[in-house]
Amino acid sequence: MATLEKRSDSYRVIFYYRNERFTRSLKTVNKQKAEELQRRLEGNLQLLEQGRLDYVPGTDDLPTVLLTDGILNARPEVAKAISLGKLLKDYLKSFPPGKEKNTAYTERIHIKHLLRLLGRRTPIQYITSGALQRYITERSREKSRLGENISAVTIKKELGTLASIWNHWATSQGLVVSPVSMKNLNYPKKTEKLPFMTWEQIEKKIQRGKLNQDEKAELWDCLFLTLTELEELLAFVKHRWKGSRFPWVYPMFCFAIFTGARRSEILRSQVQDLDFEANEVVIREKKKDRSKKETLRQVPMAAPFRKALQEWLKVHPGGLFTFCKKESEPLTAQMASHYLRWTLDESKWRVIKGWHVFRHSLISNLASRGIQEGVIMEIAGHLNRETTRRYTHLVPSTLRNAIHVLFRNWALVAEPE
Repeated sequence: MATLEKRSDSYRVIFYYRNERFTRSLKTVNKQKAEELQRRLEGNLQLLEQGRLDYVPGTDDLPTVLLTDGILNARPEVAKAISLGKLLKDYLKSFPPGKEKNTAYTERIHIKHLLRLLGRRTPIQYITSGALQRYITERSREKSRLGENISAVTIKKELGTLASIWNHWATSQGLVVSPVSMKNLNYPKKTEKLPFMTWEQIEKKIQRGKLNQDEKAELWDCLFLTLTELEELLAFVKHRWKGSRFPWVYPMFCFAIFTGARRSEILRSQVQDLDFEANEVVIREKKKDRSKKETLRQVPMAAPFRKALQEWLKVHPGGLFTFCKKESEPLTAQMASHYLRWTLDESKWRVIKGWHVFRHSLISNLASRGIQEGVIMEIAGHLNRETTRRYTHLVPSTLRNAIHVLFRNWALVAEPE
């Protein structure tokens, strides 16, 4: 891995080979140009370590060899010297017809960031661990649209997209032979998420003052709505869209509130998944088993939810999907988000960040009523207990009673005279 250093308004590169330190001025003040040369040197250094680049110690100038591509003494493993931009462009053209729209949309966002920071013109043999580490560093310094630093989770997903394209599609096309490795990369450390809180608890914390906008936003990310608030919200949504051209919005809110389904699961729902005889709804999952296209879980259908669905199906345009504007044309994730914002933004409910709040609310209300952890996991479709345990502080009497029971027989300890 090579590093850049700026001296006297000019960049130089520093690297090690066989425990020997090398430096070379790049004779440029342009950071982008310096980074391109850095990536070239790292790619050629990798070829040298694999024995595929000629270098005679003591006679050849190693930095020059690495910066000018040297002389290859073996055919490179990349069948064709193509740029990252060309590789990803060709991949996008070859999208399989069965790829889910939400997945394709997310991949395109990831690709946009990969090209922006790794360089559209960068030859793929220069995508080394050093280049990937710099990607992590630069990306983690950027801000999301909410003003927060890009998280390690997001960066891992972006690099995961690159690894998937490279190691599966590009390999099968003969564009690369050796896989790209994501091992030994250092990601920014995560901070433990705050526990979920009620609206009242969040407002009290804000009223105490001394919180900046980022800290306030972090609190509202932890919001869950009580049953009373959920009932009030549904009444508001029903009135908001009564007689509108968007009759599917209210039942979508009901679906989220009464099942705790993820946004993608709501959009994936099919009419055949609604079993009014058994009073349950089947949720189509994507997260549980990557070896299967979908897995399923069943959630009981509460009476208000059942009624909302039956009313919606009377005017349903027909076709496969539960929620659609036209027959067999499911709503996109972007449209679902727009409907949420159009519904809430001009009201007190604007603090609700997204559909996930209703999922958190269902789980939190189940936990606060002492429902067993295993039952909650089954309803929510959680893969591991660690996810569910973020809600355990809501379980009644869990911690408070433990301390109370321990010390309940103690008398007040008199202070020594």
